[in-house]
Formats: sequence, C-alpha cells, structure tokens
Amino acid sequence: MDTSGHSIINPGELPKQFGTDKFAFGTHAPILDYWSKLWRIEALRDTEADAKTRDMLRSGNIKRLLNIS
Repeated sequence: MDTSGHSIINPGELPKQFGTDKFAFGTHAPILDYWSKLWRIEALRDTEADAKTRDMLRSGNIKRLLNIS
C-alpha cells in the first residue's frame, strides 16, 4: 500500500493493523505535490510511529521491495 491515498482517514492505524512492512511512501507526482503526502508520515504521533517506522514508511520498505541498498 502506498501512503498517497486521499481516502485514508486514519493513517496511524493502518500500519498497526496490517504491519509496518506493508506500506511505502507514494506521492502521485508529478500530478500532485509530494509534500502533502510526505506530511501524512511526518504528522504521525510518536504513539503511532516511532523514528524507525517513519524511516520504513519514507523509503525503507520500497528499498527492500526493490532490493535497493
């Protein structure tokens, strides 16, 4: 799942429900701006996502999926 979906109402609950390894940062760029989608990750509370989880959501999961170091 990517994080760019407009219909995601409570993004902090989804990684808990499905697992933090199932999400990757998505932007819909160049059609839409990337910052508003990145802000969904940055705005997560510490109780929703710690620093490691935020790193996984920003780039770690997609790097793992694509086998990029």
